[in-house]
Amino acid sequence: MLFRRSLIFYLTSEVFLSVGLGIVSYAQPFYYHQVGQSDAHIGFLFASNAAVAGLSALILGPLADRHGVLKSFKMSTFILPFGYVWMAFTHSMSTLYLTAAMTGLGGALLMSTENVVMSNLLKDYARTSVLSKFVAFYTVAMGAGVVLSGFLCSLIGYEQTMRIGALLAAIAPFIRLFVRVADTRAHTVFWLPSKRLMAMGGYAGLFGIATGVLSPFVTMILKSQFAFSNHSASVVSAVSLFITAFGSYLVVFFLRRFNRSGTLLLGLVGGALITLLLSVLFLPAYFLIAYFARTLLLSVPGSVVDATFLDLSPPSEYAQMFGIRVFGNSVGSAVGSFVGGILLSSSQTTVTFLISGLVFVASYIYLVILLRRLS
Repeated sequence: MLFRRSLIFYLTSEVFLSVGLGIVSYAQPFYYHQVGQSDAHIGFLFASNAAVAGLSALILGPLADRHGVLKSFKMSTFILPFGYVWMAFTHSMSTLYLTAAMTGLGGALLMSTENVVMSNLLKDYARTSVLSKFVAFYTVAMGAGVVLSGFLCSLIGYEQTMRIGALLAAIAPFIRLFVRVADTRAHTVFWLPSKRLMAMGGYAGLFGIATGVLSPFVTMILKSQFAFSNHSASVVSAVSLFITAFGSYLVVFFLRRFNRSGTLLLGLVGGALITLLLSVLFLPAYFLIAYFARTLLLSVPGSVVDATFLDLSPPSEYAQMFGIRVFGNSVGSAVGSFVGGILLSSSQTTVTFLISGLVFVASYIYLVILLRRLS
């Protein structure tokens, strides 16, 4: 009964959190524009968020293992949405950077702990299946938020939309106070991660660069290069999230059909090739078809890699392992966002696609070598 009630509280809170963050994620870059930030400054803000997330994950992962993953999980759900609430009610450059850092810290702690809590809640089920279905669940909720955000941005503007999304997400931490799950705690704080964990972080760093150089700017590219309206761009963002959810749901099917190595090849290399193809597609219809195909393929590797890394780590290192993953991904995203913002401000969109695709290929090669060594 306690398990079932905790799971219901968890999933209910996830709906509020993910819908709210979906609303915020679409409006955020345009809100930055509205308050006077250039494309380069927007890139710096996203990079700051990612950099703080990376450093926070490196430090907070071991602390979560020592003092309790569930406690850290609940704390992160307070920090993240209230950072966005503060962001939505301020316009000064210094406060925008401060709230970018705050949401980076909250997001890092959340990503370091949420999969551990979900895995503990459903510990009798296969990890890959649990994690992939959880990703599908919250991605659908975020997609609904993005669709709603497009309507709200056109109706009431970016600032008010940001406020609604942030306040909606801020309901989640109060529901998560009632989540209960057994914790596995480390006997000491392992500040220095093992070589194995650092190697896992190396893959995350490459994946973060490949993602960060392009993903935060897709809606801006749609509006500037293809003259999409707010509503149209939000629909594209939402559809890509729904496709991500569908791809995550199909992970178990791909594993049965192609095994782990084939699934990773399909997701990373297939996604990389389509990313490279995007650089030469200038008609909106062809661009969208390719972009959605890319989204589907790149949604596949995440839960496979997470489950594999969990299987290769002891329970007392779970939060630290995810912390290192978040650190690598966040540092990579910071580098990617920094480069992407500069390229976008210089109208070098084609180069952005090329960099993203090539780094995805590099991440696949690195991952194959890493898994062979660890296995």
